[in-house]
Amino acid sequence: MKYQRIVVALVCSLVSATSHAVETPPTELRSLMPCWSDYTHMWWAEGFPGRVPGAPWRRVVQTGRYAFAFDTVTLRIPHFGPVPAGLDYLAATWSDNSAWQSLPPAELQLTIRAEGQTYRATAGGTWTQFTGPRVVESGRWLQRADVTDLVFTAGDGTALPVESRFETVAWPDRLALILAARPQDSWQQASLEIRLTTPDGTLDQHWELPEGKTWSSADWQEVALAFDPVAFPRAASRSVVEVTAEERPGNGPRPVAYDPARGWHRVDLDGIQPTVPPGEGRERQNDALERVRLVLANPTDRQQPARLLFHKSGSGIRQRIGSPITGISAVLRDRDGYPTGIPVQLSKNWHGRPEGGVYAGTWFHGFSLVRLPPQSEVELEMSLVYGHWGGLPAASHAQLCLIGWGSNQLWDQSALGAWGESICYEPDQAQAQAAILDVRPLMVRSMHADQRWHWTHNVGGGDYFRLFDPDGRRVPHARMRAAYRRHGPCLTEVTYAGRIGDGLEHSATVSIARTDDIVRGVYRLELEVTQPTDFSRFVLFQLGADTYSYTGERKMAVGHERGLEREWETQWGGDTYRSEPQEATGRVPWSSLHEAVPRRGDREHGARANRGLVIRHWHARLGGREAGPWFAERGVRARGVDTATLDLLPPPGLTRLEPGDFVRATLEYLVIPQFADDYYGPNQALQAALQEDENTWRPVYREAVGNDRHVTMIRGTLDALHPAITVQTQNDAAELTLHGGLGFVPITFTGLSLPRGHTLYLDNRPVDQSVHGNDFWQTDYEPRTQRWSRTYNLPAAGDRPRTIRLEPAPSSGCNDGERSASVQN
Repeated sequence: MKYQRIVVALVCSLVSATSHAVETPPTELRSLMPCWSDYTHMWWAEGFPGRVPGAPWRRVVQTGRYAFAFDTVTLRIPHFGPVPAGLDYLAATWSDNSAWQSLPPAELQLTIRAEGQTYRATAGGTWTQFTGPRVVESGRWLQRADVTDLVFTAGDGTALPVESRFETVAWPDRLALILAARPQDSWQQASLEIRLTTPDGTLDQHWELPEGKTWSSADWQEVALAFDPVAFPRAASRSVVEVTAEERPGNGPRPVAYDPARGWHRVDLDGIQPTVPPGEGRERQNDALERVRLVLANPTDRQQPARLLFHKSGSGIRQRIGSPITGISAVLRDRDGYPTGIPVQLSKNWHGRPEGGVYAGTWFHGFSLVRLPPQSEVELEMSLVYGHWGGLPAASHAQLCLIGWGSNQLWDQSALGAWGESICYEPDQAQAQAAILDVRPLMVRSMHADQRWHWTHNVGGGDYFRLFDPDGRRVPHARMRAAYRRHGPCLTEVTYAGRIGDGLEHSATVSIARTDDIVRGVYRLELEVTQPTDFSRFVLFQLGADTYSYTGERKMAVGHERGLEREWETQWGGDTYRSEPQEATGRVPWSSLHEAVPRRGDREHGARANRGLVIRHWHARLGGREAGPWFAERGVRARGVDTATLDLLPPPGLTRLEPGDFVRATLEYLVIPQFADDYYGPNQALQAALQEDENTWRPVYREAVGNDRHVTMIRGTLDALHPAITVQTQNDAAELTLHGGLGFVPITFTGLSLPRGHTLYLDNRPVDQSVHGNDFWQTDYEPRTQRWSRTYNLPAAGDRPRTIRLEPAPSSGCNDGERSASVQN
């Protein structure tokens, strides 16, 4: 059978890496992109029960097509079925629980027959450090979780001696229920069965131990029920989609295996020798890139999804600087290396304790879904990014599996480069009761042996919207969901949304951007008050957290764009405010935490870091009136050690929030090298600033005023200044003048009709930061508008204004111009 061949590529030669022609938008490329309903969410219905008093152990999965709620204690499904259409990925993050709570129940039966006796699962394991309900992988495309230590009992109450777990694997349009077990001794007769009964009918799946075989305690066996939760047909045991892969260069084939239970084609990336560009020095390995050519074929007469898992283990990495798993990200590109905008979910693990069992270890998983038109063959490239993208530390945001570490709930880690974590998040606050946990400086001497390109010291944490009721009890964050809109490698964007109590809806959209100087965590905070809420203490943002802080600074300072207002010596401990609230004044309020010292003595290797907070935007109504933010120092005892936090507070005397109150703010969390000798990165402007003002408040002041961006639009519409300068294009073009900026400034152009075919000019010169070709910008796709965006990171020019222009590239001279897809019948 002949395929319609969709080659995401040029049909004529390129003029240059940044100059290429464009004609009409090809419908063929757009057909590969995700639909607005192609997403998944997973969360605890009323918040994590280990932190929210009275919350049920009820885990919810909701996609753009279906939802189900699962009680991890009773193993019951109280709600299951299709959800009404209409909510896209971000809107579903903010939505309440009504969509799934209106669905009918389904009956789940998990059965083991052993040595002639029938046993049914009656309970799931309780949550401990390593057991009970666990998150394996979580993100836009896939939600994978399990419950360990199931209790199986016979009709007479006899318990079955078995180790077992129940796993759910949810894609946007597919669900798998998996029972895995192994006996504690040996069985000669045994079987496993899953049965699901809904108003639409019954599905079941059965596994039988072959006659004459023995099932021993060393062998896991599983039975899986995979199906479409909307149409309700059972999934086929074989995939109609064909996937082949080969590494570039060399064209060596890569193993590809289809998993009928979990629905993915697993592309094995172990052992690939990455391409390292020419140059001297071990540091050049940071520019390594792995490239894998993919051919996806759909021989049927209907559109088919290709569900992809790109797998790499720690032992499969063939070059190392630091810990590359921490910063590895993936980009789906066309065959000529142009990013397509098809998202790749990043999920990782590097925890190897034996309690983690089958999921522990060091691995990278990149998930994606490509929609294949009927009778088509699609050629793409999967590019695995290490420390750098286009010669600069790449930005990434990944879900980190904690199985093999402990807690086993949702944990995210963002990174600049591949040398350790930069900022970590735990939305449900399961371990340390704070949202912002480990925070580490960039390109300073490591915490082990003062090395380069290794993990640096933890100087975390932080929190936002930290509410205490009138009796002083913490009101925890609940119903927390995450929307991964940009994974990198130029800019990350992830939204965590939920509620506090009955009257506060909130979200934090977190970002970092590709740069070569410091870690800047950008937080876009939103709070909506729907019911009157009394409180004894309400922290809008906290640098360091009451319950989690791994550093201590001897001094704090506050100021604005005109300079310093006040500096003082900190007072640690006491669980009380050590300073009177001070209003954050000026157009660019800031606070510095400096003269950092180790919390547990001075015997540690490696460099510390100072921290700062800059308020880029603030608009709030609190207590029924317009309100500005106030700074205050609080002495706390975090994890057994005294330290101090910097709290951003409502106006003094306010103890009640009213319906209609709100906060809309943009803040920067700065992690700044303490001393000039600590920083080994290439940014000369930062090095010079540290030489002059190290370990003082002045580096934070420099950030506040130096990164105060001013934009004059010539063509297009300005939508935002932080975390990225965001510009809506006009007919695929935009032009602006930029004043200000430090490091490398991210700029995003939205509303593009194509993912390629544009040239970026900086001061009238084409921008080309490529190392491997077309590897310095990021492309994202918006399913609702069916438009693309491009993000670049441009070097700052100090006080000198810069002209930035994006425009469709001139024709390259071929008949059809550049096309993102070509069709051959």
